Amino acid sequence: MDDTARVRSSWGNKETWPRDGYYNMDLGSGVCGESVEVFVNGYGICRRSIPRDGNARVDFVLKGASATPAR
Repeated sequence: MDDTARVRSSWGNKETWPRDGYYNMDLGSGVCGESVEVFVNGYGICRRSIPRDGNARVDFVLKGASATPAR
């Protein structure tokens, strides 16, 4: 494994790859106030409600091919 993960959301099936060690996904203003599921390498790791300001953070830890939410 090359220490990167495939990160995808249930909102518009958007996908992102790392840049400068972080993943950033712009889902557009329509997502504000909605609930979005986050997938890492195909595994659903969490569902987050996106606040009105449009910013939500999801921390995760890779374990092999799967990921778990960071605590």
